[in-house]
Amino acid sequence: MQHTAQVVAQNIHSEMAEKARILVIFQRAQEKLKEVLEMPDQGITQGIHSLNENGWQVSGKLKQAYPQLEKQELTEHVVETVRSSVHYSMRIFFPYAMHDIYGTTSRLSF
Repeated sequence: MQHTAQVVAQNIHSEMAEKARILVIFQRAQEKLKEVLEMPDQGITQGIHSLNENGWQVSGKLKQAYPQLEKQELTEHVVETVRSSVHYSMRIFFPYAMHDIYGTTSRLSF
C-alpha cells in the first residue's frame, strides 16, 4: 500500500511540474504576442491556440476575427514571435523534446 501511495505521489508531482512548465511557456507566448499585436487577452489566448493547432499558420477564422492579420508582414511577425517564444521556453524546460516543436505531427497541449 505504501509503495502504491509513493508511486501515485510521484506521478502527481511529475505531472504537476510538467503542467506548470507548459503554463509558463504559454504565459511567455502571451506576453510576447501582446508586445506585437494589440488584442484582448481572450484573443491572445485564441491566437496562440490557433497557431499551435494549425501548424504555425494563421487561419482564415483568425484573420476574420482580427483583420490586421491580413497584412502578410504583420502575420509573419506574429507567427515568428509566438513560435520563437515557445521554442525558447521549450529549450529551457524540455530540452529533449525540441524536435517536436517544429514537427508537423506534434502540438503542445495548452
